[in-house]
Amino acid sequence: MAGAAAELRAHGAAVAHVRVGFTTSGAVLSTVTDAADRDYRLYLLSDCVAAPDRRTHDALMTAVLPRLAHLIDAAELCALLHRPR
Repeated sequence: MAGAAAELRAHGAAVAHVRVGFTTSGAVLSTVTDAADRDYRLYLLSDCVAAPDRRTHDALMTAVLPRLAHLIDAAELCALLHRPR
């Protein structure tokens, strides 16, 4: 994320979309935590992540990740991207 953060800031980005990783307890958690520490406003697609252990996934999705990112689903992202400005 460090190299990506510099690139995003250089282009004036205020929003970082987490597009890497699949495992909630692995790359997703790591990337979201790092981006939140860098003060990005984050949207995590809740219907596009999973984990081998359902209890771990549910705990992260209910107790940890909502404090770091806005949890939305793919349909909500499409609506956000297509709304008039």
